[in-house]
Amino acid sequence: MKFFLGTLAFLLLYYGSFSQTKKHAFIAGIVTDAQTKKPLAGAAISIQNRTTISGDDGHFNLSNILPGSFTLVVNSIGYEMYRQTITIPKDGLQLNIALTSIPLFLQPLEVKAIRAGSKAPFAITNINEQEIAKTNLGQ
Repeated sequence: MKFFLGTLAFLLLYYGSFSQTKKHAFIAGIVTDAQTKKPLAGAAISIQNRTTISGDDGHFNLSNILPGSFTLVVNSIGYEMYRQTITIPKDGLQLNIALTSIPLFLQPLEVKAIRAGSKAPFAITNINEQEIAKTNLGQ
């Protein structure tokens, strides 16, 4: 029994020491507009099913990533999706990512209004021209 427990303890220590040798890397960098070179806030940076968002200054940081080859995806509203296969070394990776803007075309919007009658099921207040002029600040 002592031999069995001693062997079991040795095996646990032996294999446990190898599990501690995996070194995690990191990815850090900045996301900018390709044309203006200004930092982009709120860009989503994804790798290995992990996602982070760039800060107000465009900087981002993803830590505890295993070294290897992965696909990096960066998305931001109004910009083309950035996709690149990168190899992450053991000591980490520093990136500068420039996103190309794309025009956002929206469908035309028409605003209509109907004057409410006296029997409408909500409160009505009529405001005349003088009351509007008192609160009009020219904005």
